[in-house]
Amino acid sequence: MTLRAVLKNGMVIDGESHIGVHRCGEDSGIDRLILNPKRPRPVDGVIRAIKNADIIVLGPGSLYTSIIPNLLVDGVVDAIKDSGAVKIYVCNIMSQAGETEGYTANDHLSAIERHSYEGIADIVLANSAEIPDGLKEKYALENAYAVEIDAQKILTRAKLVEGNLMLVRNDRIRHNFSRLARTIMRLGSDINYFENR
Repeated sequence: MTLRAVLKNGMVIDGESHIGVHRCGEDSGIDRLILNPKRPRPVDGVIRAIKNADIIVLGPGSLYTSIIPNLLVDGVVDAIKDSGAVKIYVCNIMSQAGETEGYTANDHLSAIERHSYEGIADIVLANSAEIPDGLKEKYALENAYAVEIDAQKILTRAKLVEGNLMLVRNDRIRHNFSRLARTIMRLGSDINYFENR
């Protein structure tokens, strides 16, 4: 199976490892992804796991090479849509060169919706902790920047939960996995949230 990215300028890039490193000039952002062959069958048990889930988490991970490809597998989007689970999108802390340069949190969500359906996320979970200046400069050299949380746009279609979800390890910004897991579990069991759905 091959992951194919169609850029806004019409150019096509084949292969997951090539998508994040492309540099094709102006208007070369990713428009959409395609799997070849199209709509492959899911691994045994995937659809059943989605249907039985209490919480479905999209992310964190590379938007176009880790998260969205899963939505292109036959039956996955329909199973998510039909599920009564709480659906949480964990937004990336930093943008990724070649994939999400200039993207806000809402742009990330919109890209996921373009490949699935509007309203796929009940909750968007985003980091609000400040990136240390030294790391901002280091990431800027890689054309990567803190993802702006454009709350008003997100709130038109999902609940937004912000918090300090960041961990710095070996001079790299990562999600604090234990804090993230606790937050997801709290959101998934929040009775007030279910009553307001």
